[in-house]
Amino acid sequence: MVKKSFEDKIKSNKKKANLRVMDMLNCLKNQEKKSEPIECKNPDLANFQNTPHIKEVCYKFYGEAKGPQCTQRKSFCPMCCKHYIGIKHIKDQIDCKQTCENIILAKN
Repeated sequence: MVKKSFEDKIKSNKKKANLRVMDMLNCLKNQEKKSEPIECKNPDLANFQNTPHIKEVCYKFYGEAKGPQCTQRKSFCPMCCKHYIGIKHIKDQIDCKQTCENIILAKN
């Protein structure tokens, strides 16, 4: 009876450990992503006037938790670019952020 209890605890702990490993692997995979930052370069961002579009993009990426932070003019471009490009591609992230900020500030 006691042996069975310990075996069940061991199995349970192994399952938890496997789930944590899978979460960490998924996290690493997401850091390596690099896709075209379509929403960050959208002409609808000009002068940061299209509030419904900006809010839709932010809440699609970050949900209720960070959506309001993303809708701020200062935070939008870094958060948008980080979402599409990932944190491993710093140069591409900087280029994306610059392009996005030029659109928001309506520069050519």
